[in-house]
Amino acid sequence: MTTEVLLDTNTYLRLAKRIRPAVGRQFGQVPYVVVILKAVEEEVHRSAKLRFKNPWFDEPEFAQERIAKQTRLSAADKQDMKLVQDILMGTVQLDIDKYTSHGRSPPGPTDCWLLAYGQVKDAIVVTDDLGMHTLATSEE
Repeated sequence: MTTEVLLDTNTYLRLAKRIRPAVGRQFGQVPYVVVILKAVEEEVHRSAKLRFKNPWFDEPEFAQERIAKQTRLSAADKQDMKLVQDILMGTVQLDIDKYTSHGRSPPGPTDCWLLAYGQVKDAIVVTDDLGMHTLATSEE
């Protein structure tokens, strides 16, 4: 059984040029495999700032790798993830200050979608986002 390692947007942007190929590659004894969700690609495309800072993102070698290795979700998985995402978003809204200290942005829909994937699919979510860490370890 392979354990999926899901990269959040910023983690993918930091690693994709340094580790080639990054997505779909198995490693370790477990084994692990790096996966990316379409939501990450959509988040970059929605953000002028991310597109500006990462002009390489849509270069063919990176785009083709993401498309070829993109995780496909069943309708049942999507439904389960939507429920978890809604709960996570609600948790953030209940105590927004907990997630915005030190000028941070609270976890948004994409962050919650990735965390939902981790819960539904029993995957490891890799992030440097402190708000996501706080939300993922929340006992509410």
